[in-house]
Amino acid sequence: MLFRSLTHDLLSQMLGTRRSTVSLSAATLQAAGLISYVHGRVTIHDPVKLLEASCPCYKGLSRMKSDYLPSSGKGAR
Repeated sequence: MLFRSLTHDLLSQMLGTRRSTVSLSAATLQAAGLISYVHGRVTIHDPVKLLEASCPCYKGLSRMKSDYLPSSGKGAR
């Protein structure tokens, strides 16, 4: 998976955190071989391992989102 134009500043705004926190997290994930990050281009090398490395609350938040927000494939009104 390749995501373009994801600057550390944009990600920090999306996540409500400091840019330095995003930089540190991206460097950690890159050192672990889970992502590559070069000039706003993020490549996820192993989505399964990235999910395993994520915060335990991620799965809960994802489940909660699906309970409250209609999926794009179900004809939201």
